[in-house]
Amino acid sequence: MLTEISKLDDNLFGPLEAAIEASGFWLEDNHPDDIDVNSVDGNWVQQTPASEHLGQAIQEFFDEIGFPVSIVVNSLDPVENPNAVIGKDHPVYPNGIVISGYAAVSNRGRFVLNLSLGLFGDTFDIGDIDPVSVAAKAGRLARHELVHTRQLEKRRLNQKISRKSAAKKYTEEGETPGTEDRKKYLSAKIEVDAYAHEIAEELLSKLGPNDALDMLRGYIDPGPLDFSDQIKEYFIDFAEEPFTRRLKKKVYAYIMDLVNRGIY
Repeated sequence: MLTEISKLDDNLFGPLEAAIEASGFWLEDNHPDDIDVNSVDGNWVQQTPASEHLGQAIQEFFDEIGFPVSIVVNSLDPVENPNAVIGKDHPVYPNGIVISGYAAVSNRGRFVLNLSLGLFGDTFDIGDIDPVSVAAKAGRLARHELVHTRQLEKRRLNQKISRKSAAKKYTEEGETPGTEDRKKYLSAKIEVDAYAHEIAEELLSKLGPNDALDMLRGYIDPGPLDFSDQIKEYFIDFAEEPFTRRLKKKVYAYIMDLVNRGIY
């Protein structure tokens, strides 16, 4: 293989999307006035009925396949995050309502997958939602974070340490910077790996294998195409950086792996 990648099991692809789509969480109340505070696996989080419903559906999926992870879906605070309220003029409208996520390790050493759900503004029309696209976007985001859990688990096993210690070591090495400094964040080795997985999936989903590889070779301009901000950051804003060259090698490896396994 061209470069080392973090493989995820087949059931973390289509079956995960199917569970998200089947939940129909976007049909539940999801406006700023619908936010309440709930306890999820010992964590107090802000949730609307929509985010609560999504969290329960994903948790049930992971419990059924025996994947040890706690799912926490929170509703973004519209006061602290004005962009959390999504209307027709919002860049993620209508299908990018699962906005962000991060992986963590609980005090008990259990993996925690945190996902953040945007809120519906006055102009949001749920009739515009494409359930397949909502599930695909949320699935790619979740798998990005699951790659991080694979990275932690591999380090735990190799160094014979706890998951908490593995996470602490990554932080001490500067591998978990905040997202404010985009160059520093996107160049972190663990993010290059996770974004390479996410980007490979997006390219395969939107372009198919042949055009996805052509874009890696520079034959297709990503600028005018409907791609995520991360693709445009790596392929346009930081196109000449060494970390983008590393990312492209990993994207190629992920594309070949996903195609060979029949996932895409």
